[in-house]
Amino acid sequence: MIVKYSPVFNSEKMFVYEFENDKIIAKLFFLNSKKWEEKEKDTFDFSKLGDGKLESVNTNLSINPILNADRKDGILTVTLIKLHGIDAIYEERYPADEVIV
Repeated sequence: MIVKYSPVFNSEKMFVYEFENDKIIAKLFFLNSKKWEEKEKDTFDFSKLGDGKLESVNTNLSINPILNADRKDGILTVTLIKLHGIDAIYEERYPADEVIV
């Protein structure tokens, strides 16, 4: 799986992602009194996605972290939102793509 990130400023929320084969677990944390608390969680399973682009992804999260997903020649590519705060370092504001094995 190739994961691309689209950085978005948000100083009060943060996504943490876990990857397992063609599954993505997205945890949404909220800043509460200077402490991060996990408030929402959803799992996205792309294992049954054949070659082609997925037009939309449903979620129970208040922010949909999946901007797009497609599979070409068997390789899954997903673009995820990467939330960052005002003091984010360069790597958080301009995240590199990842290859998940």
